[in-house]
Amino acid sequence: MQIDATDEKTFPSDIKSIVFKYLSGLPKDIEQRILENKIKYPIDVRCAIEDYMAPSKASVLYEKIIAVLNDCSIISYHATKVLDTASIKEYGLHTNTWEWYSKYLEKSLKALSFDNDTVQSALALVEKEYDRKYLNNRRTAQICFFSGIRLFENEDGSAGYDQFCENIGGELARWALEDKMPDVYNILKDSGTPIIVKVALPYIDLMDFLYESVAYQFISYYAAKYYWDFDYEIDYDCITDKDVSADKILEIIPFGKR
Repeated sequence: MQIDATDEKTFPSDIKSIVFKYLSGLPKDIEQRILENKIKYPIDVRCAIEDYMAPSKASVLYEKIIAVLNDCSIISYHATKVLDTASIKEYGLHTNTWEWYSKYLEKSLKALSFDNDTVQSALALVEKEYDRKYLNNRRTAQICFFSGIRLFENEDGSAGYDQFCENIGGELARWALEDKMPDVYNILKDSGTPIIVKVALPYIDLMDFLYESVAYQFISYYAAKYYWDFDYEIDYDCITDKDVSADKILEIIPFGKR
């Protein structure tokens, strides 16, 4: 089952039943304390319920919700800039292991007509950034997603997920090359196609530390309906350390045509 976080009709009906049953069983004094909160924004909902429905407070509720989500895929979005969109349709998305990422960046630089010495110098700088981000922080190679396409650009002008469409090679290449090899960086910035990749991401493929935080979004959604008839917007980042195969790619959306 595919869940679109922006469309309640795609949510498993069991989630609503589980949350509503749990809320109906809370003591009346707790219900009264929750209802005393004024709700204007989604964060107000989370603040109102977190003392009673955060993972540490409602473990049985989370176990039930996660059991439902384990059988689902969640429609998610990944922002990037590439020379060849067809390769994503054919091969899917890959976690940025150094083995894969370095070959991808090397191939892109050579396709942009850089000589081998320049390519190797650029790769050496990027590898230092890679080691700083991943090896030194004991992080695993991953792919990052966001839950709704409306999150792509922030209305207040601050950096949104569109920043990941700035250049081929993503933030690692930007951090490594923008100041030290600006001629190379500017070519990476001016080349390629910025895209949003829409995927059906299996919930069980999320990093396990995200299971509860994603479940909390659905709990907040139905708590908002139960207590205030408030239209809560589900927003979250999600990360997987698994490749996303081509059969899970739903759409490739050119930036500006969404």
